[in-house]
Amino acid sequence: MSALKDIIEKVRSYQQGVDTLLLDRAYEYLEHACQGITRHPGASCISHAMTVADLAATLRLDCASLAAAMLHEVRRDAPDLGPDIAARFGPEVASLVDGLARLARYRFTSGREEQAEYFKKMLVAMSKDIRVLLIMLCDRLAEMRAMEGVSEQVRREVSEESLQIYSPLAERLGISWIRTELEDLAFRYLWPEEYAALKARADARLAERADFIQEVVSTIRSTLENAGLKGFEVFGRQKNLYGIYRKMRQQGIGIDHVYDFVAFRVIVREVVDCWVVLGLIHSRWTPIPARFKDFINVPKSNGYRSLHTTVFGPRQEPMEVQIRTFEMHKVAESGIAAHWTYKEGGGIQVRDQERFNWLKQLIEWAQEVRNPHQFLQTVQGSLFVDEVFCFTPKGELRVLPKGATPVDFAYEIHTDVGHRCTGARVNGRLVPLSTELKSGDLVEVLTGKFSRPRRDWLTFVATARARNKIRQFFQAEERAHAVEIGKQLLEKELRRHGIPHRNVIEGGEEQQRVLAALKLGSSEELFRE
Repeated sequence: MSALKDIIEKVRSYQQGVDTLLLDRAYEYLEHACQGITRHPGASCISHAMTVADLAATLRLDCASLAAAMLHEVRRDAPDLGPDIAARFGPEVASLVDGLARLARYRFTSGREEQAEYFKKMLVAMSKDIRVLLIMLCDRLAEMRAMEGVSEQVRREVSEESLQIYSPLAERLGISWIRTELEDLAFRYLWPEEYAALKARADARLAERADFIQEVVSTIRSTLENAGLKGFEVFGRQKNLYGIYRKMRQQGIGIDHVYDFVAFRVIVREVVDCWVVLGLIHSRWTPIPARFKDFINVPKSNGYRSLHTTVFGPRQEPMEVQIRTFEMHKVAESGIAAHWTYKEGGGIQVRDQERFNWLKQLIEWAQEVRNPHQFLQTVQGSLFVDEVFCFTPKGELRVLPKGATPVDFAYEIHTDVGHRCTGARVNGRLVPLSTELKSGDLVEVLTGKFSRPRRDWLTFVATARARNKIRQFFQAEERAHAVEIGKQLLEKELRRHGIPHRNVIEGGEEQQRVLAALKLGSSEELFRE
């Protein structure tokens, strides 16, 4: 019961006056249904369910979500309890539990078709209620925390899935604490020797740099106090182990050359104070201009806002300083959970829906792309992105993945603009369509009335949207060509046998009889056959 009390205490801290009777009832049901059930050697049915519910409370989810987090474990082991859960806890909880139960049947590490099916079901569940995905993230983190007692093969499969899918989803939703813990746990299970070696080196380096970190924090604090700033916080935080490992591999460097091994953060009250602090930091230490990033005026797609600057700190060592308000810090840590509003009748609603348009795009792509391999490329390409921020001649912002070209930009504006693209001007200069765009570029797309896509665009476009639209254009063209050839061949054969062809080719009762006899749904199928 102590776990339930902790959860209820969390809920009451962010939702004043909430009725938590639903959670009491869900726990009683869970306790009765889970008697004698062990999920796996690492966790019992009850302990796992309560861990998931506690993590969901950390995300500040509503009581229906927390009840579903407890009850989905019961439904996983006893699918026939679905109607009983609906009768006892109502349609909202039952719908969440049903969505979670459907997703629990799939493993991403299965075959390509199964992987694609898993994603499509996940996207459908997300489109109906984002809470399903959030509880799934909590479920995955709870599972990863309790992997010690399972087989090595299961650990590897679950870890690969976590690193490839769940961690990027958490990042896209802006929930950094789930992302970093999933990454580090997956790193530990997938590459245990590298993990152990890097952890030892990181711990040693952190100990070695304790005086340096304290010196920087003290210097920033005294600089801000002398300038009259109040109510701020300053601290240093080590980059997560997997982030360090990834940077070392990508850049071919040792841990001593990871300049953001420890990132320093300054949290202030107002947005204007961010710029004041930036000026003070730059006056104290020499900045590196190429490493300055303004995520306040140009936020990341997941809503993250902050100023990032790299300076030559004490001993002329490069170090990163991140400057943000307390509200921005809340969004940086909690992501989508920072945008909840609680409805009077229960449930939650997400403010600033446009920040999560990428979810809508994924759902659209799920409906458009039929090939499993292409679909998975689309999804993973949409999750693993570094972004560039470009502008139309009218000043409208377009956020694109790193490596995007003017063709990607054109399709981002509209499919027709992409199809009719003939060239582009970037910052007033004509450039090849394969040119990689950079943040801050002003892009003007040139179009022609009778222009059409080119197949070689597929060799350099970076966005899933552009790639899919180009492929669809040529697939539609090939289908139309096949239909026309088929129509001509059929007409020729009918003439050769002296059979009246007009009613068969152009429609009518004769064509319908032919379609029925061949069990075909349309004349297009007939001609393609």
